[in-house]
Amino acid sequence: MTNKLVVAYERVSSISQNLGRQTSGLDDIRKFDRRYQDKISGSIPFAERPAGKRLIGDIDKRLS
Repeated sequence: MTNKLVVAYERVSSISQNLGRQTSGLDDIRKFDRRYQDKISGSIPFAERPAGKRLIGDIDKRLS
């Protein structure tokens, strides 16, 4: 049986925006093993976002 990896993916549209609004209170609800954060437009496909790529890569590694 594989242990589950609990992750959070957080995104804001621009560098000037604060990820804190995305993350506030999350740690009170659940403990995350990893956090992935992007400051990039939502029009960019998930697989092309830097943190999105890392998340997909980490999933692929765990499944292989």
